[in-house]
Amino acid sequence: MMSFESNLDLRTLFVAHDVGGANLLVSLSKQFNAENFFMFSGPAFKLFGHDQRLLSGFEFTQNIHGIQQLITGTSLKSELELEYLDFARRNQIPSISVLDNWSNYRERFVRNDKTTLPDTVWVCDKHALSIAQKVFEDTPVHQIPNYYVLEVLANISPIKENVPLAKARKLLYLCEPPGSKASNIMQDPNYLGYTEEDAINYFLLNLAKVFPDCKKLTFRAHPSNSKFSFDLSKIQLSGVEIGVSIQNLASDISEAEVLIGTNSMALYIGILANRRAISAIPPNGYPCTIPDKRIIDLNSLLV
Repeated sequence: MMSFESNLDLRTLFVAHDVGGANLLVSLSKQFNAENFFMFSGPAFKLFGHDQRLLSGFEFTQNIHGIQQLITGTSLKSELELEYLDFARRNQIPSISVLDNWSNYRERFVRNDKTTLPDTVWVCDKHALSIAQKVFEDTPVHQIPNYYVLEVLANISPIKENVPLAKARKLLYLCEPPGSKASNIMQDPNYLGYTEEDAINYFLLNLAKVFPDCKKLTFRAHPSNSKFSFDLSKIQLSGVEIGVSIQNLASDISEAEVLIGTNSMALYIGILANRRAISAIPPNGYPCTIPDKRIIDLNSLLV
């Protein structure tokens, strides 16, 4: 069995469509000693295309550019990663997929009833390891460091103290589009029963009750969105400065006392940075899947 350190010496093609996977792969690639290539599409390309050396037309040709292994992110909708996994399998190129969250593991590798798995699955924490080992019984699963999270944490300023929620003055809302609010014939858990606007409105409705001392509310758009779509003019909060961030994630967390969102990886990063983190999923919405008991359910604060 090849060690993780041995993988770092191979010429690697990184493939991703979603932002979460791309963030993880870019940070991971910095640990490699050999030459790296990238094939990003969709939100991943929009986020990194301007400063990453991308192969915009990487052809399905055996060992092009001397690629020795393929490492992919995962998606629920895009077929990009699966196409490259299939290409790697047909051409006997070792393949690895890295999971960047804790949900819908099997669904990420299935399209039109066809399952396309990598040779190896990598995860980044013990919770994901436990889940993946049960889902992928016949595929090796290994835990590696989450270099993206480590990068962000290294740039977050320490907080002096955690103030009581009722005394918090600076709040950061982390947007996370949950998908369509629609009838779900297939009972796919990706349909979470609420929209991003639903969650924001639910949070705003209860903000004064939970955070009576709030003076500054900053929204951070999800990186998969080109712009922040919520109409700030609808928000009527006396004495609260409201804005949309143009900073990086580490800077936003550094300035915040409390983080609010729904199911965002950034909530988990906030917990690791010793911030309070609250999931504002509306009642009857699909529960937060972040496996950390320190994430506070907004509903529990309204009882």
